[in-house]
Amino acid sequence: MNVWQASSVEETPSVVLSRWRIFEVVTPYHDLPTRHFVGYNETEREGRASSAIQEFDKTTMQGVTRSGRVYKLTGEPGMDRDALYVWSRWSQINEVETSKDITEEFKNA
Repeated sequence: MNVWQASSVEETPSVVLSRWRIFEVVTPYHDLPTRHFVGYNETEREGRASSAIQEFDKTTMQGVTRSGRVYKLTGEPGMDRDALYVWSRWSQINEVETSKDITEEFKNA
């Protein structure tokens, strides 16, 4: 499997993620842990790992990441093989020291 750079925010300002998870990570590049969307990108038909989440609205299940892209989470959380592969590679590239699945904190009540 290959991993490639995501389209620009100008090209794809929003993404719909299904079979999604949210992970909190510690890397040597940030003083505090960062949180990231991981799931199947329905918009571009691929696994996706986002840049750090900056804001999230539990009512609309939408969040904005550091890149400025809007992510809309659809359906229930899940596991997508392509997304988990991308997350694994993203974690290696970004030298993730610790990773914690915090999906339950973000589920719509």
